[in-house]
Amino acid sequence: MRNLIRQLQTQVFGYDFFISYRHNSAGGYAANLAQSLEERGYAVFIDRRETPAGSDLPLAIRWALWRAKILIPLLSHDAPNSEWMRNEISQFLPSGRTVLPIDFASLLSSELILPDQFLALKKRHYIVDTTEHLPDGKPTTRVLDAIVEGLNHIRVRTAARWALAAAATLLVIAALIAPTIRELIARCEAQALASREIATHIDTTTDEIDAISIRVASLTEKAKMMEEQIESAESQASGIRNFLETRANFHIAEKYSNMATTALRYFKAGAYTTLDDALTAQGFSLNQPFREVAALLSTSSIAINENARDWLSSVAAVEKFVVNLLSIKGQLEQRGIDFLMLIQSRYPNEVVDAELLQRVEVNLRTFRDNRRTTLLELDQIRNQMQSAENRRDVLMKQQKALVHERPVWCTSGVS
Repeated sequence: MRNLIRQLQTQVFGYDFFISYRHNSAGGYAANLAQSLEERGYAVFIDRRETPAGSDLPLAIRWALWRAKILIPLLSHDAPNSEWMRNEISQFLPSGRTVLPIDFASLLSSELILPDQFLALKKRHYIVDTTEHLPDGKPTTRVLDAIVEGLNHIRVRTAARWALAAAATLLVIAALIAPTIRELIARCEAQALASREIATHIDTTTDEIDAISIRVASLTEKAKMMEEQIESAESQASGIRNFLETRANFHIAEKYSNMATTALRYFKAGAYTTLDDALTAQGFSLNQPFREVAALLSTSSIAINENARDWLSSVAAVEKFVVNLLSIKGQLEQRGIDFLMLIQSRYPNEVVDAELLQRVEVNLRTFRDNRRTTLLELDQIRNQMQSAENRRDVLMKQQKALVHERPVWCTSGVS
């Protein structure tokens, strides 16, 4: 299973190292080197088959060479004579990848005449080892570390190239999408500006509603005070009217009781032959209307004829008439005193008469007019507040719509 996984990895990612060597002079060392590198977790290609000289490289070897990161030629004393190694080096060098020779016979530092492929290796970094490790020796830790360091150097360069490529790709992508990004940023900024403007309008409208609410409360209180003023003025006017009416009735009762008493006294003293003459002398004319008196005596037991004085035809009738008027007079006097006390508590230095009633009624009309004006103004102010609340509702819906429509890449601006 492990070998299968390793094969799959090499098929996908290729080999870290390709070992090129001559079988008869470095075969054992090559196998030990491959094993040591594999134990360190690296993928190594080594061809353990003997291939006749002059034959072409097998497809598997050409494929491995193309997929390897580093070529490791093992330069034993007879390596330059290996056509196989020359072919492998010739195929690998043009790729520009790393070649890391291990020179056992000081070939690269000598003046020996070497094939072109080996001469090209002199320009490369190489590792020096001794022939005592050939043909079947194991590579030293120094050699293994140098090989791994070479691979790490490649990886660093590869990572740098990938980073540069990625940066270049990002620059290209940025150049391509820059207009779109600017458009998106402009859209976010426009939404943020619209949101701020709506928020400002909402705050302004809310302040307007608060100010109107204060005005509504003030006018409502003012209307309430005016209502109290009207109720007070109506009560005052009613009291004055009642007092004036009571006083007028009192004078009527006093007038007719005095007239009847005087007529009765003169008749009894013999100043007049008949009771009718005595009454006529005091102002009771025949067929004189008695509506004023009738209104006062409506609750008495005397049958009243408003169109004649027939009901004053006897002394007893006149005496009863006087008694009723005096009783009514007393009641009116007490009622008038009660009304007067209430009125003078409000108007202590005023004469209670028709002129005072007129002034109170003028004030009452003024209060009613003022209340009517205040109520009209209150209705207008309430309409203004309703209009402002409707505007604020519309603005809040617009703000909610902006939040709902905000793209996910707009991180701020619409709140």
